[in-house]
Amino acid sequence: MPDPLALHAELAGIIRDYALPLMPSVRSRFYERVCAHLSEERELGPGSVSRACRRAQAEFVAVDAPPAAEGGDDRKSDVSRRDPDPTRSRGSPRPIGTSRAPGE
Repeated sequence: MPDPLALHAELAGIIRDYALPLMPSVRSRFYERVCAHLSEERELGPGSVSRACRRAQAEFVAVDAPPAAEGGDDRKSDVSRRDPDPTRSRGSPRPIGTSRAPGE
């Protein structure tokens, strides 16, 4: 039988880890939301605690795309502009998957 204290410590650690990116001023509300989400779960374990934490964290962290430039910006993302050929590895003049000839 697993040690209940070890399981409790593991679950508390998961919750603490999810709370770290949040501002300290909202962490107590985050913990309350985690408890509310956990009350909807049938069993408590690492999976259900992680799921409840992700749901609660989404309520506090808003990730929006940066606003488009004035007049609309139809260009591709910065990543595609920086790397016109994504099949090449960094610093390699050959496409990925090609081998060097002997003696090169």
